[in-house]
Amino acid sequence: MSQRPASSAPATPRSANPGQPHSLPLWQLLSRCAEAVAAVRQGQSLTDVLAALPPAERPGTQALSFAVLRRLGTALALRQALVPKAPTPWVDGLLLSALALACGDGYARHTLVDQAVDACKRRARPASGLVNAVLRRFLREEADLLAALEDDDVAHFNHPAWWIRRLQRDWPEHWQAMLMTNQSQPPMTLRANVRHGSSAAYRARLVEAGLLAPDGAPALAPEGFDPIVLPRGVPVQQLP
Repeated sequence: MSQRPASSAPATPRSANPGQPHSLPLWQLLSRCAEAVAAVRQGQSLTDVLAALPPAERPGTQALSFAVLRRLGTALALRQALVPKAPTPWVDGLLLSALALACGDGYARHTLVDQAVDACKRRARPASGLVNAVLRRFLREEADLLAALEDDDVAHFNHPAWWIRRLQRDWPEHWQAMLMTNQSQPPMTLRANVRHGSSAAYRARLVEAGLLAPDGAPALAPEGFDPIVLPRGVPVQQLP
């Protein structure tokens, strides 16, 4: 299996996503994300893990961690199929992170693999060959590996088995829709501070900044309580 040197430049996303920070090298964010995933799997709070990070690394690590945890059931099933014996916690967290992100559409997958291998070389070099082999095998056999998980509810719905069973019992006609809805990324919702201006005025500023369509939904609640739902999430620093 060939392997080209990984660049320290930020990865180019497959599709532009203004809500996803790209200011730091992807290998660095993957390394931090692996720490976060390993900590969560050991029972720690992701909020506490993120709070302990340097401020410059926090937004990107949070974005990756959220994306990975939304697909953790799939990633765990894939890793178990590819590596039945779990590696050390950080390496496992890195594999889970890369597999979960590879199942999404945020990054060019070969770039993702290269950056994951780069992260491993910097943190746990002896395991870099394993990480490279596992991730490249996933790229080759993705269709077959995912097809084998079709009957695995945890892998499909990305929720713990006990929670799935509970919903199946309590909501037998709606449990699948509830789980799928819970997996969707919530919209970015704002509320104007009417002590500094009206909701209508702030909507106009969002339109001017290109963050809200001119024909955005009108207010349906009293002034100051009507939510402003953006079509896509953006870093708070970009909000007017």
